[in-house]
Amino acid sequence: MDEKSQIQALDRTAPCLPMLPTTPARMTHDYVRNGTASLFAALDPASGPVIAQPWRRHRHQEFLRFLKLIDTAVPKDLDLHLVLDNYATHTTPAIHQWLLKHPRFHPGIRKWINEWNKNPKPFVWTKSADEILETLAAYCRRVSSQEC
Repeated sequence: MDEKSQIQALDRTAPCLPMLPTTPARMTHDYVRNGTASLFAALDPASGPVIAQPWRRHRHQEFLRFLKLIDTAVPKDLDLHLVLDNYATHTTPAIHQWLLKHPRFHPGIRKWINEWNKNPKPFVWTKSADEILETLAAYCRRVSSQEC
């Protein structure tokens, strides 16, 4: 899991004009700032789903709410290994106390690595490099044939 803070909420000053045959979509160069948001996200590397939640602020209170969201979303019989950095929101007394009361949460990079290496599984890409390049080549052929 990780957080991305200071995501800017931007909007264009005028609506985008849609793409038309032989004409690309158009939009203004200027934008309006609508504040910032923080995104908390957790990935299950074994099966792929992501649990994510944006919040206006990035404090230990939001981190604790995200931990509770993960606790609710993940089956109770599974242990949760959190790969965390040493950001201040992860190390407050409130977070420490909550983690002590929820022993299926295992914070820390080294602990996760050791546990993962007991039964490692390869990450499997859904497409090979050749399939990706062929898809790109087909797209390029399709786009270049549409030009007048």
